[in-house]
Amino acid sequence: MKNIRVGLGTCGISAGGDLVFNKFRDEISLRNLSVRLDETGCMGMCYEEVLVEIIENENRYLYSKVTVDKVGKILNEHIINDRPITDWIIQSNGICKEES
Repeated sequence: MKNIRVGLGTCGISAGGDLVFNKFRDEISLRNLSVRLDETGCMGMCYEEVLVEIIENENRYLYSKVTVDKVGKILNEHIINDRPITDWIIQSNGICKEES
């Protein structure tokens, strides 16, 4: 089962993380998707909020600057069709787009 974690530390909430979390919750319920949705604290990159991590088996994908408008596409492409949206991913196994 895929796990979606939304960063809801102070920085995430300030950037709209609560709205993103609620949109994921509503869309997952509406579409009757078999995924786990969790909230988590700060992921350490406040300047990239809202951060959303998708975990599937040993693979992790960290999406940055997620907005309510991006939730549907993430669910359609990544969760339903197993096609991560690489342009929106800042980190995943073997990939790091974060500035040093």
